Amino acid sequence: MNHDILGIVASFLTVCSLFPQVLKVYQTQRTRDLSLGRYTMIFAGTSLWAIYFWENNWLAFVNETLCAALYSYILYMKLTENERES
Repeated sequence: MNHDILGIVASFLTVCSLFPQVLKVYQTQRTRDLSLGRYTMIFAGTSLWAIYFWENNWLAFVNETLCAALYSYILYMKLTENERES
C-alpha cells in the first residue's frame, strides 16, 4: 500500500474523530465534561504537524491537520467561553 494513501486516510479519520464532539458541543451548548488540557494539546500538536508537513512538502497532509487544529481550537474557545461565564 502506498504510504501517502495510508497517511491521508489516517489524517482524515483523525479529523473526522473530532467533528462529532464539536457538533455535540454546539447542539447542547455544554462543555462541562470536556478537558481544556486535552484540546489545548490536540490544537498544539496538530498545528505543529501541519508546519512539519508543510516544511517537508507533504501538502496532502497539511489540509487534514489544519482541519483537526481548527476543530480543536473551536472546542478550546467554547471551553474557555464557558469557564468565563461560570
